[in-house]
Amino acid sequence: MRLFNFRFTRIIIFCSLLVVLLFLTYLLSGKLIPSANTNNLWFYSGIFMILFSSFFIEVYYTAPINVLSNSTSILLVLLSIRQEFVNSGSMVWWNLGFYYCFIVLALAVLSMILRDKEKSAESKKNLVAEKMKDMVVIFGSGKILFSGVFLYFIFSNYAIGSYKTLLM
Repeated sequence: MRLFNFRFTRIIIFCSLLVVLLFLTYLLSGKLIPSANTNNLWFYSGIFMILFSSFFIEVYYTAPINVLSNSTSILLVLLSIRQEFVNSGSMVWWNLGFYYCFIVLALAVLSMILRDKEKSAESKKNLVAEKMKDMVVIFGSGKILFSGVFLYFIFSNYAIGSYKTLLM
């Protein structure tokens, strides 16, 4: 029964935060549902993924498989919007984000491949796999990856207003 209450509480908090977000959207834009332009899409996707990841996917801990999911989704988005970064002349930021996610993804895969359940936890192979896993779950958690996307978007589009200003 206690597990149900915790799940129910998470759902209530998540839904409450979404209602607050929609209310703020209505106050600021006069529309309940955000428009589908690129700026709003990044902004609301970032917030939603941080909340969703925190409340449902990585509630207790981050596993390497979660890191695979998180980094793959961001890599696919980055690949789909690459041309916007080329056009704006800010490939430095695209490269930084892309290679960060790619390295985290590669380390997650390596940590899962190297882990050998038939050998002791003290074997060199398993010790290396464990150290990789420890790094990956910190740097590849949804909170870190999606917060990075969200913060980049905030700084580049709202606070600063120009990709070129962000580069300087």
